[in-house]
Parts: sequence; C-alpha cells; structure tokens
Amino acid sequence: MSLVIALDPGHGGSNTGLSYDGFLEKNMTRVTAQAMKEELEKYEGVTVIITDPDAETDLSLKGRADVAKEAGADVLISLHFNMSEEHTMFGSEVWIPSKGEAYASMRSLGDLILDQFADIGLTIRGNKVRLNDRGTDYYGIIRESIALDMPALLIEHCYADHEQDRPYITAEDNWKAFGKMDATAVAQYYHLKSADGETDYSAFVKNGYMVPDETVGTDRSGPEAVSVTWLAEGDTDPNDAQMQRYHIQGNEPDTFIVYYDYTLDGGQTWSGLLPFAKGETQMDIEIEGVMPGAQLQVRLYNGYTVSGSSNVLTYKPAPAFEEVDADRDIESLDAACEASQSTLQTMQRAVSVTRVWSLVGSSLAAFCVLGFAAAILEKRTVHKRRQLRHKNAVIRERVENSLPDENTVGDNSFTQAEKEDDKRMAVRDRKRDRRLGRLMVAWCVAAVFLLLGAWGPRRFFEDAQIDAEANLQSANAAREEARRINAGHEELREQQRKKARELILTDAGQTEGEYLPVAETKTVTIYDIAGGYMKVPLVPEIALSSFKETDFSGEGLGKTCSKGATLGIDVSKFQGDIDWETVAANGVKFVIIRLGSRGYETGELVLDDKFTENIEGALGAGLKVGVYFFSTALNEKEARQEAEFILDAVAGYQLSMPVVFDTEIITSGKSRNAGITPQTLTAVTRAFCERIRGEGLTPMIYANAKRLTTRLYLQELEEYDKWLADYRSWPDYPYNFKMWQYSDKGSVPGISGNVDLNLYFE
Repeated sequence: MSLVIALDPGHGGSNTGLSYDGFLEKNMTRVTAQAMKEELEKYEGVTVIITDPDAETDLSLKGRADVAKEAGADVLISLHFNMSEEHTMFGSEVWIPSKGEAYASMRSLGDLILDQFADIGLTIRGNKVRLNDRGTDYYGIIRESIALDMPALLIEHCYADHEQDRPYITAEDNWKAFGKMDATAVAQYYHLKSADGETDYSAFVKNGYMVPDETVGTDRSGPEAVSVTWLAEGDTDPNDAQMQRYHIQGNEPDTFIVYYDYTLDGGQTWSGLLPFAKGETQMDIEIEGVMPGAQLQVRLYNGYTVSGSSNVLTYKPAPAFEEVDADRDIESLDAACEASQSTLQTMQRAVSVTRVWSLVGSSLAAFCVLGFAAAILEKRTVHKRRQLRHKNAVIRERVENSLPDENTVGDNSFTQAEKEDDKRMAVRDRKRDRRLGRLMVAWCVAAVFLLLGAWGPRRFFEDAQIDAEANLQSANAAREEARRINAGHEELREQQRKKARELILTDAGQTEGEYLPVAETKTVTIYDIAGGYMKVPLVPEIALSSFKETDFSGEGLGKTCSKGATLGIDVSKFQGDIDWETVAANGVKFVIIRLGSRGYETGELVLDDKFTENIEGALGAGLKVGVYFFSTALNEKEARQEAEFILDAVAGYQLSMPVVFDTEIITSGKSRNAGITPQTLTAVTRAFCERIRGEGLTPMIYANAKRLTTRLYLQELEEYDKWLADYRSWPDYPYNFKMWQYSDKGSVPGISGNVDLNLYFE
C-alpha cells in the first residue's frame, strides 16, 4: 500500500501557541513532528510530509491543509500541547471532525492515540468535537482539511501548566516520546509493517464506528444522577481531621466521566480537579479533613468539563469528648516480665545443677565418714597391740623378777632382743597412732566441708528461685493491671468514636435521576478489505454465521465449501466480450451481471453497455443469471426509481438468481452520495429490496464487512440476503450471508483479464 501522512506542527511564526514557564508550543510541536516522521518512515509504503517545518514561518491553517492536499495526503494530523486559563486542567484529548466518514475514521484513530497516552498514566479527556457558531468544525485545520476531502484530527498531548501532566513534558526527549507514540497509533490504525519486519500491525484490531446520521456536537450536558454516599470512617482520632471513605457515581450517556471535585463547606470552596476512574461511572474515594459540622458535595465532569452535582451530606456539630488518662507503658512492663522470667529460668537451672551436686557431695561425704570409721578401727587395733605388748612386758618383768639370776643367765640375749623389738614396735605404733589421728581429723573436716558445699548452694538457689517466682508473679500482675486500665481507656475512646459515627450523616440529600451502571458492550471483529481488522458492537438481533475456516478449501475456480456451494462470477462492461460457452464449460454455474448504475455525479440512470449481450449470452449458455445495480440513490423515491429501471430492463428474461443492490459509497467531494447517512442508506436499501420482492424476485444486498456493520443498520435489513465481499481464504464475517465474493482477481477461461469469483450457499 502507498500511504501519505501529513503532520502539522501546531502554531508557528508570530503565533507561538502556549508560552508557560519556559515552554513554547511552536518549538515543542516541531520536535514531536520530526520524531513522529522518523518513526513512521520505518514502515513500508509510508511517505510523511511536515506542513510547516519552520517554527518561524507564518503559514495559515488553509495553507497547511493545501500543502497536505498537494502532497496527496491520506490524513492530516495536527500536533499540539495544551494550557488552561486557570491552570486547573490536565489530561490528553483528540479533536476530530464532526460528521460523516471522517468522524468515524478519525475517532477510531483517536482511540489508538489516546490508548498510547493512557498506557503511560495520562488522564484521558477523550475524542471530542467542537463546533463554531455556524455549526461547522471549530478548529480551522480540521475544517480546511475536510473541505479538501482529507480527514484530519488534532492532538492535544497534555497540559504544560498542571503538576499532574508536568512529568510527561519536562524535557525534549518527552516531546520526542509523544511523537513516537503518535506514530505507533498511526501504524496500528493503517495496519503497517516495518521495513525490517520486526513490527507488524497487519492483523491489529482497531475500533470501528458507525458513521453518524447527524452532525456530532459538543456534549453540553453534564453527568446525571450524580450521588455520594458515605462508606466508613477512617482510623484517625475523632478529635482530629477524619479520613472518610465515600462512593461516588453518575451517568454520562453522551461521553464519559473524566474528573471529580468536592466541597466541605457547602460550595464556598472546592478542591482541585481529581482524575476519575477511566471508563467507569462509579468509584470509591477518600477525603481527608471531614469533621462533624461539614457539608460535603461532589461534582463529576465529562471530557468537555461540564459538571453534574451530587446530593449534599450534612454533618452535625462535633460532640464533646471526655478526657482520657494516658495509657500505661505496657512495653516497659513487658520488659520487666521478660527479665523476671529470665531470672526465674536461671534460678531453675541453678537449682537443677545444685541438686545434682548435693547428691555427689553427700556421696563424697559418706565416703569420708567411712574413711573416718576405718581410721578409728585401725586406731583401736593399734591400741590393742600396744596393750598386748604392755601386758607381755609386764608378764616378762614379773617372771624375771621371780626367778634367780642364775636361772636367767642363758635367756638374757633373747630377752634383750625381745625388748628391743617391743621398743621398736611401740615407737612404730605411736607414729601410726598419730598418723591415724591426723587422718581422722582430715576425714572429718572433708566430710563437713563436702556437706556444707553440697547443701549450702542448693539451699541458696532454692531460696532465690522462690524469690524469682514471687517477682515474676508480681510483674505479671502489674502488667495485667496496666492492660486492664488501657482496655478501659480504649473502651471509653471507642464509645466516643461510636458517638461521633452516630453523628456523621444527618441528611443524605436527594439525587435526581436513577443511576445506571455501565452496561457490558459485546463486540465482534470484522475484516474490511481496505481498512483491515476492526472491532464493532455485536447486534444481538442478527443471526450469526456458522462458517468455520475448515469449511473452505481450494483456490480460484477450485474453491469449495463443505456445507454446499455453487461456483459463480459477476461481470460488467469492464470484462469486455465474453465467451459464455467456454465459461460454462469450466465449472461456472451462475453469473451476476451488472445491469447498470446511477451516475455518482449526474444522478443519471445508465444501462451497462454490455448488459443485453451478457444476459443473453449467459442464459444461452445455460447459466443461472442474476443482476446487480450500482446505486447512488439519495432517498427512498430514487431507490424505487432504480428498482423500476431494473424491472423494465429484465422484462422478458428469466432470472433465477437475486437482484442485487450495490451499496457502495463514493466519498469524493463531487459524489452525490458522499455524505449519505446510515439512516438514509438503510431506508434507501430497504425501499429498493421491497420493490424488487414485490415483483416476485429475490433481493440481495452487496457490501463488504465494514459497510454492512458501520454504514447500515443491519437489524432493519435482516430479512434480505447478503452478498459479502472479502478476498481472504475464508470469510470470518460474524453474521449470516448468502453469497461470498472471494476474489476480484479471478481467472476464468472465456474472459480476458480479471473477474470476480463467488460462492452461492444453497
């Protein structure tokens, strides 16, 4: 495809546009335009021109449009940045034409542009229309472009004078970023593919819109059924400014809600504008500083900054609150309890250790007692030996004293030795007796010290454990008492909060009208031969198609449908002379012949130059025949006139296929039906079909998917068969159709050049 895009950097020369805090719009828009141009030129088949590249040149709006038209532009996009008189506005908006095909197409492109801005967090003010006092487009660049049959829109990227938008506009790189986002939206709308193959929007689905029946004007009615309801109080002290929660809602049937603001003093002062939830009609908000005695009211605004006011929530004066003693320090009491618990655990461990030690010490003391007893026994043995020796000595002495000397002479040596031995033994026993005495004293001392060392610490730590248990019990009691006191304080505070809550709402006020939540809009995706994929609202009254991709196979004359279909063609004078016998011999079963047309400039009814030749040749070859008429009727009278023209022309011929009404609209400014509305086109189509059916023939409507869904009210034409033009491998059009024109470049033996190929579904 070849696409020419004209970029118009807003303002220039002496007209600087916005000038605020160092920002000059005429310079900013050229940076954005250049970045957009560079980005768009990455796509195949795209030519980009800038209408006014020099910021110092004065070029009129008409001059800009003329530059674009002379370059053959398919669309003109005017780039701007915004500023409000009171510096209160923020957000992005796109201004579009007010009527016709330009309105529908530019609204679709505007959606994609605004989606880019929404993704980075900007508030969306919407696609908008503004009219002047004459009822035509207010913005000259749009008005001058439409006068040249060139669709145009104007982008206000964001506000340079509001803190909400300021982060998006601070540097030149931000201005370039806007240009790149604009380029992406354009690439999506025109289903472009980048030259390097990395980006491909050929299957991108955009929004499709019905061409308006009347000029679309400014939405001068604000949101309706606006209401505010209280949800809950915050967690702040009742004596302080409260953070309150509310639910706000309203209807905005014409556009959508963009902002809200509120007052707490009955309307004397208002907050600044705040962003409303995108695409919603209701949301929850929080407002700080709501005290008893306040009068709260909320206003909702649409994208045109027209407001609707809510009911008023009135509050009673603030109640008198009792003084509450200071809370006890629970943390320090917790620390005291933890310290007492730790001490008790330490004492318990010490007692456990000393109990073990007391058993060991007692055992060792018992061993000392046994040693003491053994020493006593040994000492007694020594004493007995000493006594025995003493007794023997006495006896020997007595014996010696009782015998004469001569009788003892022979025994003197023995007696002397014995005495010496007794003497030595006596010395040894005395030493041993002294050692045993000292040992007995040692055993006794050791036993005493062991008993004292074993039982003294145990007794000490057992007493300490008792004291620690008492201290812990005392600390716990102090903490529980503090908790009880604090609970009493909190109970008193809660009673006061309840009292405050009871005084919140005294009058909810009245809301005018009934709130209507956003209804879910079901959509279907269609494919337009020229415009690609688009999403349109589902019409529930229309029967849906049952075709699937797997139902179709083959190409050219070999195209088939598993659900049953007859192969045919449609022809006009542009196919020249046709060998109908050869056509019939190659599988073609029917033909739809152009009977004639109404001149799109003159309005004259003209018979196709080859009609008579074609219909007689086709019938002679045994083909089933139908006819179609290219209409530019502007009203029902002209539609019936066209039907009569057809009936006169086919008189005497046997038609076994439908009589088709071709609804194509010529959008050139010279075309008589360029501005026909869907309402009129639907009425014209119905009038034609009814007149044909009245003569016992079968009427049919020819159109592509876009025309069927966005240029006609299909629910009013459901009873008539449809002939769909769609040149892909299978038709995924969502609604029922009777015939499918699947190629405009078919090749059929007997016809020179291209010819349209069709399947008729029995």
